[in-house]
Amino acid sequence: MKALRDLKAQMQALLDEKESMAGENQELTKQKAKLELNIKDLKDEEAGHKSSKVCVKHVTFLVSLLFVPNCHLLLFINL
Repeated sequence: MKALRDLKAQMQALLDEKESMAGENQELTKQKAKLELNIKDLKDEEAGHKSSKVCVKHVTFLVSLLFVPNCHLLLFINL
């Protein structure tokens, strides 16, 4: 009889541990998803900054073409 009660107690302890670990796993999965979204957002933001830098260079170039006399001649000299 005692052995049966001990086995039932062990089984219940293992089931409780399994449930606890499943809860921890669920929480870790949520944290992982949040981190992955943060990484994606940061990568998108970085790509946006790189794109903005390229746009600024193009706008600067176009403005120099408009306002610097004979700028188009300088372009051919620098080639």
